[in-house]
Amino acid sequence: MRFPLLLLATLVATLTTSAQDSDSGCTDVTACNYDANALTDDASCFHLSITGTSEICSSETTELTTLLQGSTIATGGWAYADVVETPSMLTVPGEYGTIAAALSASSDGDTILVAPGTYIGTYDLPSSHGVHLISEAGPDVTTLDGNQAESVLAVAGNGFEYTIQGFTITGGYAYQYTTVCNGKMGGGIEICGGAIVTVQDNIVINNLGRHRGGGIRLASDNCIIRRNVIAFNTTPQGWASYDGGAALCIQASDFIVENNTICY
Repeated sequence: MRFPLLLLATLVATLTTSAQDSDSGCTDVTACNYDANALTDDASCFHLSITGTSEICSSETTELTTLLQGSTIATGGWAYADVVETPSMLTVPGEYGTIAAALSASSDGDTILVAPGTYIGTYDLPSSHGVHLISEAGPDVTTLDGNQAESVLAVAGNGFEYTIQGFTITGGYAYQYTTVCNGKMGGGIEICGGAIVTVQDNIVINNLGRHRGGGIRLASDNCIIRRNVIAFNTTPQGWASYDGGAALCIQASDFIVENNTICY
């Protein structure tokens, strides 16, 4: 679904759970108020959707490991398909020891294929050309950890096409003006400057954006955000009505957000 107007997506779900006794509750793992301790279902399960397909859930009753069992990203009709290396790809750490080195060596349209592992660092994707940053085996085994330094990924290439696919993106701490976009917004991912970005099949978790977009800040048109888990991110400080969006802050007029699971 496309949204033809300015939208700031401050996604907040405040949910309460009640049970008739200690053994009853919501037993549906895809519900916002799933109770892992419930033995019998009391018909209290609650599902809240945005854009028809994306789910908002509450972290007060649902741990991420539980949420992933039976949720959109795990069993919603798709599973991460391992990406097969081709000769034209730039591989990490096979050909290049670091993601930064592969980005520096890349040209427009290149695919950088990242093997399983945990990669500590933050990355400004090239502004002079588009690249496709893709994990070989998916977010369960491939992590980009910003180590509380700044936004984990920032993208600002005007008119160029990018892909961010198949990572757990965590440890982002967007608090100062340090990236190609802003630096105080988009703890996990910040997109700006006319970049055309597809963000898909990721887990964006435990990041902080000072003013907007704890998980993702989108300030660029023609982007797609789909099939991601965006969970437990924070935005601690806002100065105006357009600040906020702990999971996702959108300041764009033409975009697609679909089939995500968004949790607090």
